[in-house]
Amino acid sequence: IIEILNKSYDYGVNYYDTSPAYGKSENFLGEVFKKKRDKIIISSKIGLGNFGDRIDFTISTLEKQLYNSLKNLKTDYLDIIYFYNPEFKKYDFSRSYEFIKKQQEKGIIKTIGISFKSPNEIKNIKKKFSFDFAQCNFNILDNRIYDKKIMKYFIENDVYIIARTVLGLGILTETSYKNNYKFNKGDIRSNFSKQQINLWKSGIDEIKKFTRNKIPIDEIALKFCLSEKLIFSNLLGVRSLNELKKN
Repeated sequence: IIEILNKSYDYGVNYYDTSPAYGKSENFLGEVFKKKRDKIIISSKIGLGNFGDRIDFTISTLEKQLYNSLKNLKTDYLDIIYFYNPEFKKYDFSRSYEFIKKQQEKGIIKTIGISFKSPNEIKNIKKKFSFDFAQCNFNILDNRIYDKKIMKYFIENDVYIIARTVLGLGILTETSYKNNYKFNKGDIRSNFSKQQINLWKSGIDEIKKFTRNKIPIDEIALKFCLSEKLIFSNLLGVRSLNELKKN
């Protein structure tokens, strides 16, 4: 992991997204970039400590997560902090937001973002909450952000879009396509329904027709997201130096 991070920096990558829920991710980033902090952008998240836990935006939890992240990352500030998948209709978000705004005033946080489980949640944001960044799913098969109400929110509020699932959790890769989407039991993708897999596959089949099957789907998918001017930055996860070089 350390080798991948160092090499990514050499290749020109300057934005790294993490979370307390991503295992030792923050620790690795802190170790690798502690002497290059001013050269990179780091974002982390609040509201979820571990996958499977209940999302918690109480002040005590946010404070603990925020300062643990700073410690793990070996830094005294975060460029972006994302609220993790808040559901505005379920609870009053005001105190949580005010707490983070105070941290921003102290210089501990530079900008505030929101990470959505579904882009449709954007329609429920109240006007009193202001965000600089929105992180949400977007790829060549998932175009939900093009909804008129969602786009209106982004444009009218000057919100920068950070795209994740650019390769659809690996669905939009030539390897998965050729393997007919067969995943090991421990792989989260093994839980996808056959109906959903077939829907994705049919979409990929249609896309590949335009290239006469000469260009790998991952290359097409990546170029699609990189060409979308509405997207400020694209997030990609890699597990090897080969994947890093390829992407």
